[in-house]
Amino acid sequence: MNLPDGFATRLHAALGLTGTEKPRVSYVSLANDVARVQRFWVSGVQDPKSQKATYAGMFFDLVEALGAEGQLFSVKETDPVAGLSVRIEKLDSDGAVGGEVIHQIVDRIRAFCPHLVVVSPSISPDIIPMIASEFPTVYYGHSLLWPAHFDRPKATLKERLVRWVRLRRNAKKLKGVAGLIAASEACMRQYRSIIGHPVHEVSVTRQILSPVHVTTKSQMRHLLYVGGIEDWGGVAALVASFKTLRAQCPELTLTLIGDGPRRAEFEAMANSYNGLSFASGFDAEVQQQQVAKADLLVVPEPADALIGTPTFLPEGLINGLPALVSSTTPLREAEQDLCVVYQAGDQRDLEETLRRLYLDDDAYGTISDRLPLDDASFRDASLSWGSGIAQIFGKIAGIQ
Repeated sequence: MNLPDGFATRLHAALGLTGTEKPRVSYVSLANDVARVQRFWVSGVQDPKSQKATYAGMFFDLVEALGAEGQLFSVKETDPVAGLSVRIEKLDSDGAVGGEVIHQIVDRIRAFCPHLVVVSPSISPDIIPMIASEFPTVYYGHSLLWPAHFDRPKATLKERLVRWVRLRRNAKKLKGVAGLIAASEACMRQYRSIIGHPVHEVSVTRQILSPVHVTTKSQMRHLLYVGGIEDWGGVAALVASFKTLRAQCPELTLTLIGDGPRRAEFEAMANSYNGLSFASGFDAEVQQQQVAKADLLVVPEPADALIGTPTFLPEGLINGLPALVSSTTPLREAEQDLCVVYQAGDQRDLEETLRRLYLDDDAYGTISDRLPLDDASFRDASLSWGSGIAQIFGKIAGIQ
């Protein structure tokens, strides 16, 4: 967290707070077990699952730095630490996040009466028109609403039609937002076009907490995948390509890290297939170890991917690990020359690119010699999600 000197005092004054009244901030996200993260935060320990700062952890930092009160929600069984400035409210849910859960959140936001509401993509934007007229609302654009390549000049008629429909549908939901936080330029472009009028904007960067250990790579033999173990994440296509290539590339190995509904299936597959291994679920220490062992990180996002920023990419690049990414993976300008790109959805292109990097050390070296990626922006707290919320909060409150 990085705030200007005296920012909290100026914010209190701008909001017209008197006496012991504090700024109140609601963060609407159901993506994680926030009480679990809170227990790590209270202990001063980073969540061991993540190499980067968690959103919930940064929210706790933000509330503390602002001298504020915070509100979070959870559909998980939760036992939050008592006596803290952030309340974690358990919602009644059978696991589905539908209209009933949204109405519960709206009722509790109204009871809390926040000075700012931040809405994440983990909940439907249907909630925004229900609260934005009453409370200043900021949307965190972390995911895309249509694949990034639909924005290219040569998009097909079908792609342009899908883009137009999704833009129109979401414009009604987002038109009341007071601010926009974006995780990437691709996200910012889409949400600007959806909202259609100027709002306060801030671009943010993930904050990587793990140390950097750059290792020199000379040959491509060991592949690494870190991400969701599910139908839509591209892991199945990668494993299929790996199996195809093993006959021609006998030293090739593939290590999987991640979690999801198909985890048990892929763990069992790894136990029975030579060269394929399943290292762990999301685990910061294991990820760091496997990055040092790997020769190539593969980000096999499918053609219809809606990711706004890769689950795991700069964590490898800053440690000198080259990456092979699909053409739908949003890349920052500094990342573009450090990655090999294949055509998303084209299994043959994926396999031919992997084969070429395996057989041609010079082609592999051309990429690996450009690494590592400068990690300065990923350590700059002023670019963090928490600092971004504070910046927009200040703009909405009228702080110059």
